[in-house]
Amino acid sequence: MYKSVSTPAEILVKYLNFNNWNALLTYYIFIILLCSITLYWLFKKNILWIKITGIIVSISLFSIAFWLNPIYENDWKIEGKIEKSNINKKIFKNYSTPILVFADPNCSHCEELIRRLVLMKNQYETKNITLILNDLNNDELKIFQKKLGDIFEIDTISEEEFLNTTQGRFPMILLKNQENNITKWYNSDLGLKSFDYLINQSNTLTTHQL
Repeated sequence: MYKSVSTPAEILVKYLNFNNWNALLTYYIFIILLCSITLYWLFKKNILWIKITGIIVSISLFSIAFWLNPIYENDWKIEGKIEKSNINKKIFKNYSTPILVFADPNCSHCEELIRRLVLMKNQYETKNITLILNDLNNDELKIFQKKLGDIFEIDTISEEEFLNTTQGRFPMILLKNQENNITKWYNSDLGLKSFDYLINQSNTLTTHQL
């Protein structure tokens, strides 16, 4: 559960502990080098049809590489909005971790978010992220604690509280910094640089024993 990789760059994240952005850059540098070497080798043949073939092969290689590991607009940005809601400031009083992740077990976007965080588990301190799940019974909570309890602190809240806190939009991540300011991310805000930023911040804040 939540342990598979879905792109070539994620292999570097999981097995070599690259952060997301560096893994993506490494992957595309490799692809560009591969395409360049292919072009160089084929262009050495002073035959027109071989040169055309080289161009087609290189474009095809890059297209396949992009299909396997696309880049999205929000991957370039560290999004997140300063949160002023007293509801979200109060909820941190119940938890000791600097990051709270709100997720619904029946939400595919939430499942993808958890998968990404599990993929990066070697890059942050154990249990410095709290996973807050929507309206689980005791048996369901125990299942999540068994599967993910070695990585996250895990809790559940009522559906009413969950929806009030997330304003009906989830998954949602809250980060509290040393000045007790809270930054909020929804799923549409989360790109590769945002994930790397969150992990770096969580490690820094844990080190300072927030």
